[in-house]
Amino acid sequence: MLSWTTETETNNMGFEIERRFKNGDWKKIGFSKGHGTATQKINYTFDDLTLSEQGFIYYRLKQIDYNGDFHFSKEVEVIYGEIPENYSIQQNYPNPFNPSTKVTFSLPEENKVVIRVFNAMGEQVKEIDRGVLSHGYFEQDFEMGNKSSGMYFCQVLCTNTISGRTKSLTVKMVLMK
Repeated sequence: MLSWTTETETNNMGFEIERRFKNGDWKKIGFSKGHGTATQKINYTFDDLTLSEQGFIYYRLKQIDYNGDFHFSKEVEVIYGEIPENYSIQQNYPNPFNPSTKVTFSLPEENKVVIRVFNAMGEQVKEIDRGVLSHGYFEQDFEMGNKSSGMYFCQVLCTNTISGRTKSLTVKMVLMK
C-alpha cells in the first residue's frame, strides 16, 4: 500500500502512480484523482495488487495539474518479498531422477546467476544463464533425457552485482535410467 499526504493543493487534477523494477522502465500502474484546489491536508492511498516479481521496486508520483503541467515526486525504494538470510542450495528432487529433476536455491541479495551441470569426469554438460536475479527463492528444472546414467554435479554460480564476489553452490545428482 502506498500512501502520501498533501498539505495544500492548487489546480491538482491528480496523481499518476508509476512503478519500475531495478534496471527497468517506469510504467503507469494507476491514477488517483486530485481535489483541485484545497487548503487542508488530504491523505491518499493506492494498493499495488499487480506485483508478480519480488525484489527491489521503485515508485514515484506524477502530480498533474488541470493545465497539463506536471511534477514528479522523489522515487521510493521498496523491498518486496521474503529475503533469505544466506545463500543456499537444496538437494535436487527427485534424486535419483529420470529424466528430469528440480534444484531450488536462495539468494539474500541481487546476483548474476549461471547454473552449470558437470558429469563425474568434470566435463560441463549443460549451462543455463539465469541473468540477474533479485533476492529470494528460485527453482531450476533440468531435463537430462539424452544424458547417460550416472552422477552429476549441479553448480549455481552467484556473482554479486555490487561487490563482484562470486559464490558457488553445488549439489550432487544421480541420473538413473
